[in-house]
Amino acid sequence: MKYIKLFTPVTVLLCSVLLTSCQVNWFGQTFQIKWWVILITVLIFTAVIFVIGGKSIASHEYICPECNKKFRPNWWTSVFTIHLNDDLVLKCPHCGRKGFCRRCD
Repeated sequence: MKYIKLFTPVTVLLCSVLLTSCQVNWFGQTFQIKWWVILITVLIFTAVIFVIGGKSIASHEYICPECNKKFRPNWWTSVFTIHLNDDLVLKCPHCGRKGFCRRCD
């Protein structure tokens, strides 16, 4: 299931890039840009946004409702987990409970 979450956006991105015209008009001049240049630029931009967003979310502490201990998730987990307002579905490193954990800022 986790591969489907990654495969679907990548497939849509590749199809949209391959089906687009790579002719750019910039101040009256026309430039031909290779499709792979656009693809690499979009992938780098997407990766940077994911890292910045994940680091921002992971900078907060979360509290487990089961054992009431505070912990910080790693940025990779915080990007790809379910969000509901400030609550995230996380696995507590202390008691092992997986569920919604509230941000305690």
